[in-house]
Amino acid sequence: MPQYGAPQGGPPPYGAPQQQGQAPGGPPPYGAPGPGGFPGAPDPYAGGAPQGYPQQQQQQGGYGQPQGQPQGMAPYGQAAPGYGAQPGVMGTLPSAGVSGSGPTRRNALMTFLIPVIIMFGGAIVGVILGIILALISPALGLLGSLIALAAVCVGGVIAILSTIKMIGELNVVTRNAAFPWWPMIVPIYGLIWMWFQVPAEVAKAKQMMGAQTPPRSTVLYVFLFHYALASDINDLVRQ
Repeated sequence: MPQYGAPQGGPPPYGAPQQQGQAPGGPPPYGAPGPGGFPGAPDPYAGGAPQGYPQQQQQQGGYGQPQGQPQGMAPYGQAAPGYGAQPGVMGTLPSAGVSGSGPTRRNALMTFLIPVIIMFGGAIVGVILGIILALISPALGLLGSLIALAAVCVGGVIAILSTIKMIGELNVVTRNAAFPWWPMIVPIYGLIWMWFQVPAEVAKAKQMMGAQTPPRSTVLYVFLFHYALASDINDLVRQ
């Protein structure tokens, strides 16, 4: 027979103790085993990600799981973006002067004096040596003449080679490969070429380069051809 005031078929009144293991609509008491078999274990059948350390491992990719490459790093053996040569930019070597075969700065006075000294100095030495050797034997006197002739030939070859080089540098500026050097070895016409045609070509080159100094005078080309031409070539050298 139930006592008066006792609730029937419902939860115990507020403050009444509950029996261990019973969980009417609330979480189990502290210490009671959870659905996983140990206290506080999450329900494996419940939805959502596990709590605690496994969830942190899932966000970080887990131990041993390959991570994405950090931004800004490139695989070994490949250049990183923006490192090295940039697209559309090509390295160029700085030019010294106009080009390797273009105008070259030279000592104009020595360009004129070297072949002259070799020709006239060698000829003088050969003549003196020939006179001395002729006193010993007339046959040895010919040796001095051969020395003088060789000196004149060597000096003339040096002068011709120097002129060929300077005319080639002049043609680089004027872009006129049709202007030849060989007229200088033609008798009579070579003088016209050196005294008039070369100064006119030099004036054309200076006009194309924007040089302020005019070509050397015709008088200087007549008496000091190599000096005048070398001086005008120096005016065409880019600083």
